Amino acid sequence: MVFAQDKRLMQKRISEVLLVSSPYDLYLMEEEGFLSDRISDEYALLHLTHAPAVTRVSTAEEALEAMEKRHFDLVVTGMRVGKAMNAFEMSRRIKQDHPEIPVALLTSETGRLATATASQRRDMRSIDKIFLWHGDTRLFIALIKLFEDRVNAEHDCLKEQVRAIILVEDSPHFYSTYLPFIYTEILEQMRALILEGTTDEEKLLRMASRPKILLASNYEEACTLYQRYHDSVLGVISDIRFPRAGVLDAEAGFAITEMVKNDNPDVPVLLQSKDLEKAYRAAAMGAEFADKNSPHLLQSLHRFITEYFGFGDFVFRLPGGGEVGRVSTMRGMERTLEDVPEAAIEYHAQRNHFSNWFFARGEFELAAGLRPMKIGDFDDIEEVRNLLISRLRSVRLGRRQTRIARFSERDFDPTTPFIRFGEGSIGGKGRGIAFMSRMLADPKTAKRFEGYRVGVPRTAAIGTDMFDRFLHRNRLYRIAMEGTDDAAIAQAFLNSELESKLVGELTAFLRRVEQPLAVRSSSLSEDSLSQPFAGLYSTYLIPNNHPDFNERLAQFLAAVKLIYASTFFANPKAYMEANNIAIEGEKMAIIIQEVVGTPHGRYFYPDMAGVAQSYNYFPVGYLKPEDGVAQLVMGLGTLVVRGERALRFSPRYPQILPQFTKARDIVAYSQRSFQALDLESANTTLFTDESATIATLELSQAEHDGVLAKVGGVYEPEDDVVYDGLSRPGKRVVSCRQVLAGSRFPLPNILLELLDIGSHGMGCPVECEFACQLGDADTPPAFSLLQIRPLVTGGEADEVRIDEVTTPECIVTTNRAMGNGVFDEITTIIAVKPQTFDLSRTSEIAQEVGRFNAEMVRRGETYILLGFGRWGTVNPLLGIPVTYAQVSHAKVIGEISTEEIHIEPSQGTHFFHNIASCRIGYLSIDTTDGDDEFVDWNWIAAQPVEMESQFVRMIRCAKPVVTRVDGRTGKGVILKPH
Repeated sequence: MVFAQDKRLMQKRISEVLLVSSPYDLYLMEEEGFLSDRISDEYALLHLTHAPAVTRVSTAEEALEAMEKRHFDLVVTGMRVGKAMNAFEMSRRIKQDHPEIPVALLTSETGRLATATASQRRDMRSIDKIFLWHGDTRLFIALIKLFEDRVNAEHDCLKEQVRAIILVEDSPHFYSTYLPFIYTEILEQMRALILEGTTDEEKLLRMASRPKILLASNYEEACTLYQRYHDSVLGVISDIRFPRAGVLDAEAGFAITEMVKNDNPDVPVLLQSKDLEKAYRAAAMGAEFADKNSPHLLQSLHRFITEYFGFGDFVFRLPGGGEVGRVSTMRGMERTLEDVPEAAIEYHAQRNHFSNWFFARGEFELAAGLRPMKIGDFDDIEEVRNLLISRLRSVRLGRRQTRIARFSERDFDPTTPFIRFGEGSIGGKGRGIAFMSRMLADPKTAKRFEGYRVGVPRTAAIGTDMFDRFLHRNRLYRIAMEGTDDAAIAQAFLNSELESKLVGELTAFLRRVEQPLAVRSSSLSEDSLSQPFAGLYSTYLIPNNHPDFNERLAQFLAAVKLIYASTFFANPKAYMEANNIAIEGEKMAIIIQEVVGTPHGRYFYPDMAGVAQSYNYFPVGYLKPEDGVAQLVMGLGTLVVRGERALRFSPRYPQILPQFTKARDIVAYSQRSFQALDLESANTTLFTDESATIATLELSQAEHDGVLAKVGGVYEPEDDVVYDGLSRPGKRVVSCRQVLAGSRFPLPNILLELLDIGSHGMGCPVECEFACQLGDADTPPAFSLLQIRPLVTGGEADEVRIDEVTTPECIVTTNRAMGNGVFDEITTIIAVKPQTFDLSRTSEIAQEVGRFNAEMVRRGETYILLGFGRWGTVNPLLGIPVTYAQVSHAKVIGEISTEEIHIEPSQGTHFFHNIASCRIGYLSIDTTDGDDEFVDWNWIAAQPVEMESQFVRMIRCAKPVVTRVDGRTGKGVILKPH
């Protein structure tokens, strides 16, 4: 392996990385500060002239070709590397020619790993480590450092006294969570030492002298590591159950602990397990214990590192033991030393406490320089004080530059396209917006939209560090993690205080911005390539127009706090539990966008808005999934994402409207109302109801405002035809025909271009939310991209046979199913009863379904859910308005259309997006259209009832109720057990 060379520590460094990924993967890392900031921050000050180069390619063929032309020190690959070969085969071919080069797989697709074929599993042996990515981009830098630590430990630990932490864990899920966390803990300590005025060599040495992390995945590896580096081991963090001699050993962690403690009882050991009974045995052996099932697992890890690795506060004490100061950072040490009593400095200097604290943070040069000094070497304690301050000041860390403009009150320009407050991540939604903002600013891209205004609204982001500080400052962790009532959590957050510096900056920002604002969530996991968390967190639209600025500010800050609170509401907690994601690892950034639209008296709204997808889960006729699909409404796009009526079309074939086969269908199924921001809601007290500032209005209001004339028409029942414009008397409808025809605004073409740009950049199908202003004689039309996220598709390569199934074998059949695969372990069906279903009482039905789901959560079981209308809609007249938390354990969901309630599949809604990302089987069943699609209610009614309420019945079968979904044809069946 070829590495860049340093004089003493970290002599072997990865200098060339080959990243096999989509353009979007690369962008995430750059925007989060990994390729442009964090890597450069460590390497730019090396004795090399350039930071490590990351070469990105999109396919396996390009990767193999690149490796023939030049040398790479590390290959990092995703699962999606083109069609010619998969990531496993690519890694095998790399190892054949370059066995010395490590290959790391970075993926969120755990399902594909679990279902790998025998040949793929053989190829997987060529991958050195598999890492699971759930939106925390710190993992990329952690895996690079892990491979560097592996090759540098021999020299640095044995010859230079650098410490080592041994992590013993065989689960990619857990070590992919632990490694970024541990590295962050260490690097934050290192970073705090690099103060203003630091020389390049000093910075390098401090970062290079951090403790090494050595990962073992089995007993033999752990023993080898400890025996080799036992004199340098800072501590051991170990699972209890992991492979030993090639098989899982439930006692392996205890054996490691015994070996360590027999060698050196003072070496701290943290054991983890899902079995709480093992805590007693761990304590008896002198080890700490952490519960892997606990939502506080990372907090337990933090406490262990802080207490046992010397990463805690430095507590200044007088000789008698009295505390006179406490610092947690190197900058804090420098400041506190200026005022702390001489007696405290003398007390700690005599006992080498200063050098010990610096050693624990990997600050070996500073510590080594102080260790030989004695109090007698100085004329007085003031000289000691001055020396310490002088040494600390010389290592002050320079401010890291961000790629998105940092807010400055003095220099703030309200026309700046993207600014940020604080540091840390800007979250998944923020990354998507910033990514597309950059793409659209590219001159080549701009030419594709020549003649029209296409862009992203002006945006600001509050980094995740402000979220962390808010929780810590107000001690909100307990109610956040353990609270079960959304209202109580929201109130606790509203009663808490944001950091004063952030409030000051937000105040200065708000004084310069008078447009209505959308305050949106942007968590680490939100809109990620694995689990998108679509619509699970809060978004608030605020008028930002109150004549009293303090009232404007209060409403704005309340929105920020409520979004922070929504991180811990029941819905996201249920979603995280269902996807095996630790909630304490989630962090919330906030996006602030100008609302797109025009004021019309007391209301503010765009002419049109909607959602577009580059992949259509339910194509009809000769439409293909790759032709995409869009849903369009007049007014705010909230109607679409909440599951209300909308106009559905394919951007490639905008004249094909499957839901409107006849003109009269437009009257029956098109938009009947629209939503707008109520500008007179400036006095509204925000709480958990995100729609408090949103008004639902009749179409007559849009006609009065002159908007309906742009997108509407008149239905003539005698001729069964819709006429464009509003010059005739008759039924007003939202038809959008002029827009779809491109005569007023080429929306279909713009959507095709954007979806192409987004899907190419992200390397997968995408969904975007948008808003449009159609313009007038004085103002040209404008298209605004509000948000973009990846879509979860794939898996259709596995053949699922349905053709041979006969009708009598089926409980349900449909030609409109989403997903692909066989669900063959479910024995429970929860179904809304057709005989008591009442469209006026769907909110009550949702509550009953939630109670049944809670019982299945308690049992730890999944089930099939059947009901009428659209699941997850906010309109109770279109279906059953459940939240995700109320159906979190459903593994197959069926939406049934009847004569009373006829709905299209739920594409475009946040609820549907989360179903797709969780790979839940989804069946849309139209029982009104012949015999091809049906539900055998007689069979369901004949089964023994396990639980029952007024509207819902639960049946349990002795054998599995198998569901088959063929993703190639869209057919799905639920089979009777046999």
